[in-house]
Amino acid sequence: MALETRKDRAQKLLSNRKPVTESTAWSLAQETYSKRLEGDIERTKKFLEQAQAANTKLERELSNEPLDEESEDLVNLLGLFEVYKSLPYMPMKNDSIGIATAASLTKNAVLEQSKAISMIRDENEATKTEIQRLENILADYAEFGELLQARVQQHPARMEELEQQLHGSRSLETELEHQIEFGQKSVDQLKKVEDKMYQHVKRVVTKLHALLDWENASMMDEDMFKESLRRSIALINRMIKSLVSQGTKQTKWVQVPAGPEEKLVQVMLRNNLIHVRNGNGLEIRLREFGFD
Repeated sequence: MALETRKDRAQKLLSNRKPVTESTAWSLAQETYSKRLEGDIERTKKFLEQAQAANTKLERELSNEPLDEESEDLVNLLGLFEVYKSLPYMPMKNDSIGIATAASLTKNAVLEQSKAISMIRDENEATKTEIQRLENILADYAEFGELLQARVQQHPARMEELEQQLHGSRSLETELEHQIEFGQKSVDQLKKVEDKMYQHVKRVVTKLHALLDWENASMMDEDMFKESLRRSIALINRMIKSLVSQGTKQTKWVQVPAGPEEKLVQVMLRNNLIHVRNGNGLEIRLREFGFD
C-alpha cells in the first residue's frame, strides 16, 4: 500500500469540504453584523448609565447647602480638571449603531424621494395629456378656419350680402339706442311733470282743508290737520291709479272711508269731477274727461 502524500491529503480535504453557497455566506454575514451591533448597543448603554449616575451625583451635590463665592470658584476649577482629565465618549469610525442609523435614514430618504418622483411623473403625464388635448383643439380650430376661408372665397356675393346685413343691424342698433335715450328723457320729463302736479294737488288740498277747518267751530290741532291732509291725498292717488289702470269702468270705483276724506268728496262732487254711487258704502271714480 502506497504512502499518502501531503498532496493527496490536501486533495482529499478539498473534495470532502462542502461548498459555501451564497445563502450560507449571507447568513454568516448577518450573524456577525448582529453580534457586533449587540455589542455596540451594550457598550452605549453602559456609557449612558455612567453618564446618568454622574449627572445624579452632580444634582445631589448641587442641592446641598449653597457655597460662598470662593468655594464655588474652587469647585468649578476642580470640576473642569476632572472633566479635562477624562476623555469623552467617542464612537469608532466603523460604529455599527451609527452605520445602522445612517442606513435607516438613507432608506427613508430614498423612499420619500421615490414617492416624490412618482408624483412628479404622474403630474407630468397629466400635463402631457392636457397639452395634447389643447393641441387637438387648436388643430380643429385651424381646420375650421381654413374651411371657413375656403367657403368665403367660394361665395363672395353672399359674404357681401352678410356684411350689408351686419352694417344694417348696426345702424338699427344705433337707432334703437337713440330711441331708448329719447324715451328715457321723456320719462324723466314726465316724472318732473308728475312731481309738479303732485305738489300742486298737495297745495290745493292743503288750502281746502285749511278753509274747511276755518269754517268749523273748533280748530284742529297740527297732528289732526296733517292726518286729514295725508288721507285726502292718498284718496286722490287711489282714484288716479284706478283711472289709468287697465280694466272696465266697473272696476274703477274707489271706496271712500269715513273721515276727513268725505269733505273732499263733497267739494269734488259739487265741481262735477267725480261719479258717486252707494253700493257697499260710498264709492267714487273720476270722470274720464277725454277718455270716453
